[in-house]
Amino acid sequence: MIRTYLSNVVISSLLKNSYLSETQVDTLLCRKFAEKNGEKIKNSIKLRDKNTTFGSFDRSYKQASIVIRKCILTLLLVDLLGLGGDLFLSQIVDLSRLLKTMSEERSDNSIEIERVINAFVSNIVQR
Repeated sequence: MIRTYLSNVVISSLLKNSYLSETQVDTLLCRKFAEKNGEKIKNSIKLRDKNTTFGSFDRSYKQASIVIRKCILTLLLVDLLGLGGDLFLSQIVDLSRLLKTMSEERSDNSIEIERVINAFVSNIVQR
């Protein structure tokens, strides 16, 4: 299922630099699709880009959930300690909206995408 998204430069760039593996994102997408369409989770395994067992699918889902939880907790910690500045979380939302717009416009300028992300991260880290 993830293969349909990998042609998007914004998504592939974010995936390459995230803590989630391609398999974990594929698993999350399949599970979300199944839940959204009222299908059983076991049926969502068939949506994966490669053959897998239910145990492997479930393990990937649990690992992805742990990674996402830790990332969210890290963002909250940075915000609570004031390490990101006064508008840290709202700036993340703004960046996300910008990246979504670039994604929808099918921007193929990976250098510009990385520049926007790196500028944001550098701004936060240098505080």
